[in-house]
Amino acid sequence: VSERERMLTHADPETPIIVRMNERLSILKDQVYNALQSLKQTWTNLQDEYEQLSYTYDSQIQDVPRRERELTEIVRQQLIKSNLYVDLLKRKEEISLTLAVTAPSAKVLESPLASGGPISPRRTSIYMMCFLLGILFPFLFIGLRELLNYKITKEDEVRRFSDVPIIVSLPQVKTKDPIMVTPNATTPIVERFRLLRTNMQFILDDPEKKVVLVTSTISGEGKTFVSLNLALTFALKYKTILVGLDIRRPKLNTYFNLPKKAGIISYLTGDETNVEKLIVKNINGSKLDVLTSGVIPPNPNELLMEKTLDNLFATLRNMYDYIIIDTSPAGSVSDAFIVSRVADASLFLVRNKISPKSAVSLANNIYDENRLNNINLVLNGFNDFKSGRYGYGYGYGYGYGYGYNIEK
Repeated sequence: VSERERMLTHADPETPIIVRMNERLSILKDQVYNALQSLKQTWTNLQDEYEQLSYTYDSQIQDVPRRERELTEIVRQQLIKSNLYVDLLKRKEEISLTLAVTAPSAKVLESPLASGGPISPRRTSIYMMCFLLGILFPFLFIGLRELLNYKITKEDEVRRFSDVPIIVSLPQVKTKDPIMVTPNATTPIVERFRLLRTNMQFILDDPEKKVVLVTSTISGEGKTFVSLNLALTFALKYKTILVGLDIRRPKLNTYFNLPKKAGIISYLTGDETNVEKLIVKNINGSKLDVLTSGVIPPNPNELLMEKTLDNLFATLRNMYDYIIIDTSPAGSVSDAFIVSRVADASLFLVRNKISPKSAVSLANNIYDENRLNNINLVLNGFNDFKSGRYGYGYGYGYGYGYGYNIEK
């Protein structure tokens, strides 16, 4: 600044040297200002730090009385427990001395006399109790098991309580293939289906009688299995059609490995008027045709009540020698009773270890009230050929039924 003042005495303020000195002075001024600001900030930070330390120390000083009180309480508790422990030790020593000098209070009045054996337990009583339990327990167990069992397990039980004629008893078979009947098969199950065919021909004693309805109580009793194999048995000799009227839970497409296409529902709803377009011809090269149900409708019960169903079966009667109908379980829905008006005979299935005992009562009620035309019972899975009851030496176990995927 002094140099600038000296230069101004001889030079003009606009002279370049004076201008450069002004710029240098401005820079120096900024540097000095910034340095002062930095020093000020540093001292401010130090002051805050000292104030924080002062606050911490003041807090600790104020907390001294509380800590002193806590220490006093701890010392007091320690003293109490110490005195209590000493008192307990004294009592322990006193009790020990008392027990040491006390004389026994018991004395022998008379010497014991041996009776020659134990008074208890007595072996005879225990053996008798075990013998009685061994006799009674099996009867109690068997009775309780029969009381709690709600399924049919004996063929004699069905024959004893059923008022409905029993047309055939099918054996148990172990297989996942639902198709049992082939042209050259002579297995026991195929022979039983041939017997069922013969009995049905005896029942259908008029050439105009050719429609057989197959139903059961609940799902899983082998209704579809019996329907398709009975149809295959008739197809060995006669032109036969299998009609899938279990429109709530159709299985014929799965059993015959047929593609899903329009079926009887399309005819009942009027979408298709030519029934021959809906029929699958010559299943597995046999004389059997199949009319599947098609798409599951929202109103199956009402569709089956239509007059179109009667017209359909009138047409089928002219085309085929025998017609087998696979319907819904009669114990679950009323579809079978509605379809019964177009049937000439009915087969009601009862399956071993699957059907409830109420199935026999249901069949009796249907028989008494004539709700199904010409009803007959088919016993499914009761006979065991190992026993030689029918003169065969083969053993089978039936592993599926309504809802083919069910496995024991």
